Amino acid sequence: MGPSTDNEGPVRYHLGYVHVDVGRSISTDTNSVWVWGLSPSYTYRFAVAAVDRAGNSTSGTGTLTITMPPGDDEPPTAPASLTASDVTADGVTLSFPRPTDNVLLGSYEIHRVTAGGTELYARLPWHPVHGPTITQRLTGLSPGTHTLAVRAVDAAGNISGFSPSVTVTIPGPAPACEVRYRVVDQWAGGFSASVTLRNNTPALVDGWTLTWNFVAGQQIGTVWDAVRLPEQSPSGVRNARWNAQLAPGATVTFGFIGSWSGGNPPPTAFALNGHACTT
Repeated sequence: MGPSTDNEGPVRYHLGYVHVDVGRSISTDTNSVWVWGLSPSYTYRFAVAAVDRAGNSTSGTGTLTITMPPGDDEPPTAPASLTASDVTADGVTLSFPRPTDNVLLGSYEIHRVTAGGTELYARLPWHPVHGPTITQRLTGLSPGTHTLAVRAVDAAGNISGFSPSVTVTIPGPAPACEVRYRVVDQWAGGFSASVTLRNNTPALVDGWTLTWNFVAGQQIGTVWDAVRLPEQSPSGVRNARWNAQLAPGATVTFGFIGSWSGGNPPPTAFALNGHACTT
């Protein structure tokens, strides 16, 4: 670097450099400095500031970006195994033995194994914590069955082979509600029913509508502890004034008189505010 100028002359230079989010600084009394310990194939960004005898520092000189020449053509070892645990609707925890590399590991890639090959699902940064096992929570997988494998990438971009694969089944989200439907009494052409609705969500439901499908053409007549919806397909009710709020895990029960002609099987496709319920 060229020397800096000052009315009393600079007395020191501070050189800082960074790779990704790891930085280092060096001080020197001259306008040249030997920087050591740089890794092959790494890209570094350098900046320098001059300091005068009064402690004033330059505001900045711009940056210099340098990529070190390659020095590593050996890939990491492949992860020897892959295990899955704590499989839930929001993800799975993956564990695998820490791979080794002759210079420096860079990242880990989790792939989905398909009939046509593999596709990258997530790239994990190099794990700085020492230990024999890497453990990572993977989220965002859609409900269903997935076959996963992991491989390592070193700092020079060399890629290992894949680990043995593991297959996991991600469950679908929990239903928004649960419904208990019971025919209390039945006679020729008519019946009475009791319905209990449970809020399965973690949030307060403030105002609810419950709909369902009668499969044999039944019709709703008189309703108590709820208000009948005007349309009959799908059939349904909405809350009364005094039971509009359903806390998480809370239940509400209502009943109605209905009519039937060709049969009276239980209804299907219950939904709370448009979200499917279990029965």
